[in-house]
Amino acid sequence: MSTRKCILIKSEEVFKTLKTKPVKGGRILDPIGKLFVSGVLPGTIIEDVRIWRNEAELHINEADFWICLQGKAKFLYGGKMVKPYRKKMSDGSINKDHLFSKKITGGTKIILKPYDIFLIPAGQPHQHGSDSIARLAVIKIPDKK
Repeated sequence: MSTRKCILIKSEEVFKTLKTKPVKGGRILDPIGKLFVSGVLPGTIIEDVRIWRNEAELHINEADFWICLQGKAKFLYGGKMVKPYRKKMSDGSINKDHLFSKKITGGTKIILKPYDIFLIPAGQPHQHGSDSIARLAVIKIPDKK
């Protein structure tokens, strides 16, 4: 039997998070974001405001399960990453679980609207952003190859 604690985030907390003032760029929204960054939660709520993420990413060992909560989010997925690279983590080691790139060629473009759900399997390059304001829940799902 697991000794890990269950976590409940009430709808009031989610609605409070979604009422925060938008900030141009991309960010993880708190307080839920703090639980994600600290490793307590496998997902978070992100915000894209008038930004196209400069980096495409590819997760080698995890899928992204996206749910659009507000606004419209643009995604580019699939295709091929141009000149992929790895990044250093805060401890100085190389992150072997992710690839990054400035560009994807030959991908598919879609727009997510509120309550649309989008699963990006491990190994699929993807990039996202919004021309206005988009808020999305993302849950990281370990890939069981």
